[in-house]
Amino acid sequence: MIELMYLLSDFQCGASAPKAIISADIYRHGTLIANNLSVGDKVMLQDMDGVTFSYNLQYGGCEVSPLSKTLSKTDPIPNLPGAYSQASLQDHLNGLKHYEQLYAVEIGTHNENSSYYDLQDIVFIINNNPLLPD
Repeated sequence: MIELMYLLSDFQCGASAPKAIISADIYRHGTLIANNLSVGDKVMLQDMDGVTFSYNLQYGGCEVSPLSKTLSKTDPIPNLPGAYSQASLQDHLNGLKHYEQLYAVEIGTHNENSSYYDLQDIVFIINNNPLLPD
């Protein structure tokens, strides 16, 4: 078993725009298994095989197309500053335990050269060693 926790969402469409409130739906092999997750919510899964996500923005203003990456503490980390005043991806990885991974989502752009590309619009922690109840 693994635990998937919705760690944060930090997305805004422009420097003066309000931050979006983003909920997530989780599917396994096309079947909805958890819906309307918000920051802090957790769900237990067998593994990440066949798991996909959809995201619902309560604030829009720009078109989004999610791009995601799964990163472990030992993976090379893209040197990406956070857009505007947001934390960087490295900041989020610094506190990971050896059995945790980040599932990082960029929804603003796929252009890796854009200042908006920071892979921390939505971040989940994958805990590969959750404390299971007896």
